[in-house]
Amino acid sequence: MNDLPKTVVWARQQFSLRPLGKETGQYDEMAWAIWRGREFIGTIPYVQNETTKEFEVRFQTWVAELVG
Repeated sequence: MNDLPKTVVWARQQFSLRPLGKETGQYDEMAWAIWRGREFIGTIPYVQNETTKEFEVRFQTWVAELVG
């Protein structure tokens, strides 16, 4: 999966994801910053070589635990 900004829809809510730490090139230091509308709600780690499907499952689990 690439490290470009993304939009993900979960439970009819739109979330914007932007990569953080990309400029360092250190994948273990990268994360996804996540917004719901204009509200910053958190970060999740960037996982190198993760497929889009794997990311979607991980994101859905994360956001379900956060906002239920």
